[in-house]
Amino acid sequence: MDESKPTRKSLVPNHLLKEERQRRNWTHKNVAEMISLPNPQTVGRWERGYSFPSPHYRQELCRIFGKSPAELGLINREAAQRTQPATHSESAQKPEPTWKMPPTFTSLIGREREVGALCALLRRSDVRLLTLLGAGGIGKSRLGIQAATEMRDYFVDGACFVSLAPIRDPHLVLPTIVEALNIQERGTQPIIELVKAALRDKRFLLLLDNFEQVVIAAPFIEELLAVCPNVKVLVTSRAVLHLQSEYAFPVAPLSLPELTLRPEPALLAQYASITLFVQRAQALLPTFQVTQRNAPAIAEICVRLDGLPLAIELAAARIKLLPPQALLARLSQQLQLLKSDIQTLPEKQQTLSNTITWSYDLLDTLEQWLFRQLSIFVGGCALEAVEILFSGEERPTIDIINTLASLLDKSLIQQVEQANGEPRFVLLETLREYALDRLRQQGELEQTGFAHALYYLEFIEKAGPYLKGAQQAERLATLEREKENLRAALQWFVEHAQTSFALRFCEVFGKFCGLRGYWTEEQSCLKSVLALPQTPECKALRACMKALPSRARWKTGRASLARSPH
Repeated sequence: MDESKPTRKSLVPNHLLKEERQRRNWTHKNVAEMISLPNPQTVGRWERGYSFPSPHYRQELCRIFGKSPAELGLINREAAQRTQPATHSESAQKPEPTWKMPPTFTSLIGREREVGALCALLRRSDVRLLTLLGAGGIGKSRLGIQAATEMRDYFVDGACFVSLAPIRDPHLVLPTIVEALNIQERGTQPIIELVKAALRDKRFLLLLDNFEQVVIAAPFIEELLAVCPNVKVLVTSRAVLHLQSEYAFPVAPLSLPELTLRPEPALLAQYASITLFVQRAQALLPTFQVTQRNAPAIAEICVRLDGLPLAIELAAARIKLLPPQALLARLSQQLQLLKSDIQTLPEKQQTLSNTITWSYDLLDTLEQWLFRQLSIFVGGCALEAVEILFSGEERPTIDIINTLASLLDKSLIQQVEQANGEPRFVLLETLREYALDRLRQQGELEQTGFAHALYYLEFIEKAGPYLKGAQQAERLATLEREKENLRAALQWFVEHAQTSFALRFCEVFGKFCGLRGYWTEEQSCLKSVLALPQTPECKALRACMKALPSRARWKTGRASLARSPH
């Protein structure tokens, strides 16, 4: 079956055969079955260079792939070596491949599709620089390490993980890489030339972790790739590098269950966020199980934490102290609650707050200001809302579009497209809580909250006349999209006893609730607004509003509002 079995020092991996197989999405077993090979593992041995197929199997491989022996790397190894003059580097003993990757002590959960996609991209000849993008704690580093591990046979000269987290000075990026590669500096030779010389003839993967705080140093990557044709660079970053050769790979949160349906324990296992929580909880409390009683709380914990792996792991670390229901009840203080006792974690990963602070501190003053202001929106906001709300004489002079683009590039906000084609900007809830806390610390919450409430008062009053007629469906859909912001605006008016504004707001919001069938909510908001202190200037509007509860009562069969004393 095998014509030759080389020694380990003479191994020559057959990348051509492996690439042709992977291009067709065939497994070793698929190939073995098509050529009647008894042991599928033999195909892997051929690809890794541990053995060489006999003439019969070389002929069969050419048949199923429709390729020549040369195209599949199946020319006789000894003949190939005789026809190629040995260079100085080939005559010398080939050094052992470099393999410097951090050890992993836990399994990677819910990222099978992403790992497969990353490996496929790294095999493409036109992809030289790949950036894993995402918010802090989303699992970029772990995903990059797993992809590198999967590609170990492909990068025959090795791979090296370089942590840039400890440095802030862009000038230290290259010295850090040189140190990781064990390159000795020589005299006055530029350090970039040392790296080029070390990697020029290698099929190598360089994994640069945490690039966001030194992104200004990124151009050297293209300079390196230009002279090292078989080197590829995999970067993890919260910010894009803005290089021409860059392929961005956004890393999404883990899959989450729908909370509208009561989760069944057996069905929850299909969601990666739940699986991660349970596995990490069982590492601390082996008897922990998902039950009918705790399943809803576990599902809501994962949803409240946006499916962020770091946040979920930090929550699961509290399971010995707090059962799921108790943990969920305390998630309103998640930034203080979610801490790790694992001593080997980097400082920025020991608490959820540290992770977000790392990103926040990298922003300039105006970016920090807009990031804080955006936290006032609930459920996201349209671009128009940001432009109107945060422009004006009392606001800092700021380029809204470019600052939003920068926050987007730095993975602090997300963008989705609305039905009308306009962009909508959303903060993950963990990031929003952090930004809101910063807004409060800066003494900006009152002013921003009032501006937000006034904007949505004008917004809903403009929609009011169109809640009847041809545009009704369109306007209802628009209000539905902004429902969480509308609720927050009304709550602000009520909590600050702004009776006139609250009555005006509730007049239209009540109609919206009635038309959408939110009759319980309609009653609740009317009751809270009518309980506000009465003022002379809103007497007429108040009288008009008092007539509305009877409609809600008729629809819900409740009579509580009929006894309102106001």
